[in-house]
Amino acid sequence: MGDIKSDAGTASSIATTINTGTATVLGYSAATKDADSTITGNVSNASPLIDSLSNNANQVATGVESFSDCVTKVDSNFQEKDAEIASAVSGLSGWSSDTASSNRSSGASANGTSVPTTADPEAFN
Repeated sequence: MGDIKSDAGTASSIATTINTGTATVLGYSAATKDADSTITGNVSNASPLIDSLSNNANQVATGVESFSDCVTKVDSNFQEKDAEIASAVSGLSGWSSDTASSNRSSGASANGTSVPTTADPEAFN
């Protein structure tokens, strides 16, 4: 199984990139309407489509902003829970990452899987 890690810097970078993209979407100005046009269908056909396009862009941007907020919140919650668990584990008497590693190794050998393990010294920092 792979490592489960959270990196506040990476999460922040991703959220910033998403927000930049959102700002770009919102930065495009809608086409201006010309009520004085003599082109047939401009007012009756093009005008509502311009409004619809602008509305759709705003809806997409709002959804993307919400997603970006979720990325940030998930990272924040992960960091908080990780610190909580690390504190609880470090309070156990006799616990060390070496003990955890040897317990996993012994268990793997006992059930015949013999999966090699390595202790991660950064796991509970």
